[in-house]
Amino acid sequence: AEPKRAQVQPGCVPWKKVKLLPKNRHHVVENGNHCVTVGKKLELVLVNIGGVDIADGNKKLILAVMWQLMRAQTIDMLKQLKGDGTAVAEPELIAWANAKVAGFAKATSKPIRGLNDKTLATGRYCIELCAAVGGDVVDWDLVTPGATAEDRALNAKYALSIARKVGARVFCTPDDIVEVKPKMILLFVAALWQAELEGAQPGRRPSVMAAAASPTPPALRR
Repeated sequence: AEPKRAQVQPGCVPWKKVKLLPKNRHHVVENGNHCVTVGKKLELVLVNIGGVDIADGNKKLILAVMWQLMRAQTIDMLKQLKGDGTAVAEPELIAWANAKVAGFAKATSKPIRGLNDKTLATGRYCIELCAAVGGDVVDWDLVTPGATAEDRALNAKYALSIARKVGARVFCTPDDIVEVKPKMILLFVAALWQAELEGAQPGRRPSVMAAAASPTPPALRR
């Protein structure tokens, strides 16, 4: 079978050197070494990580590699938003999000002061931002005021579902929204901004990176 193309930077993996069906530990370690080599070419910070660590299933170091890959993709995404090769600053993201929500007719949320604004915990702001970007994508009967822990969790799950529906590349989990993790909220907002620039619409499939994205491990959400 043909290997899937590289997710973060197409063309960066020398597939002819990769053992797609490793027959022994040597092959597995060799694949791990290729992973580290490619990661360093992508300028990932892979300190004291080798192919053996990946072959041995060292969870801590493998998670470090995954976090670096996600960080690299996010930096690239933020640069794309601005269009001049420089990353968008947090105040610009906040201003964009507040403007979108303020211009949404059904919005009830007040402007957020930062990505650590505790009002984000209800999930409503995130849902309203999704609706402002994607149009008629929200079933408002499913949205709650977020007064209880259960309601906040339901809103957060629904916000992620809507974001993916309009094609946003979201890496965060419902807990990231409920617990107001600034770094993960930044990813959520940036993903929606990019989705809008790419022509967000109901049912539009996320890019290949979004399809491959998995929730960030709890230990890395700081």
